Amino acid sequence: MSVYRLLSGVGEGVQATALYAVIGAFFFYRRAVAAGVVGVAFGAGVFLGPLVGTGLAESWASWRAPFFMFAAAGLLMCLAIAGTVSRKLTEAVAGGEGPVAASYDHVPPSPYNRNTLGLGVATAVSTCLMYQVATSAPAQYVLSFLVGAFASGFLFTNCATAMQRSVRPEHIGRGAGLFILTYYVAAAFSGLLFARLVGEVGWRGAGFWQLTVLPLIGIAGLALTKTSRMILPRTSAQ
Repeated sequence: MSVYRLLSGVGEGVQATALYAVIGAFFFYRRAVAAGVVGVAFGAGVFLGPLVGTGLAESWASWRAPFFMFAAAGLLMCLAIAGTVSRKLTEAVAGGEGPVAASYDHVPPSPYNRNTLGLGVATAVSTCLMYQVATSAPAQYVLSFLVGAFASGFLFTNCATAMQRSVRPEHIGRGAGLFILTYYVAAAFSGLLFARLVGEVGWRGAGFWQLTVLPLIGIAGLALTKTSRMILPRTSAQ
């Protein structure tokens, strides 16, 4: 199971990077909307996946059933993408849908700049007060929904596209990769850190330090960003 989780994590990181790089290049000036649509699809999968997986495991009386179904669905999607998705989408040149004469001199030439580093810090941490203020199940439901909406929905999508806006068109893929790197590296260690904190200061203390105090680093990271050095939607009108 550990090997499976490792391989599936690598696969998810690769496909997520490629997916956001593709939509960032094809929908150059409307990438936030495109990334939002992808985020909705991810959210729907996260919501429906456990429900469908549990049903399969119960109906087939085997915990392996959802894994086989997941693999089969992935192979079918590969075939569907190969047969229906045009190369005009996957091979799009970043900025191709906008004016040819658009200038990007205001954007730093390196993909590793003040904006990408600041936004990277912001995507590497999460924020939540639910461990400190919520004691009832309804309150947990509401706070969990808000965290999912603002962190996974709003923050994830906007940081992903902002990282791409912080680099020149030829570095769109690197911008997407840098975002996924900061996102998943933090996820790899967050569980271990949280478990250690629970052992030291309890659930409430762990929730406070990891999900409330540490995200202040994210706010500091956002303070580093300069929108004047980014490719903003108004560029399409130049």
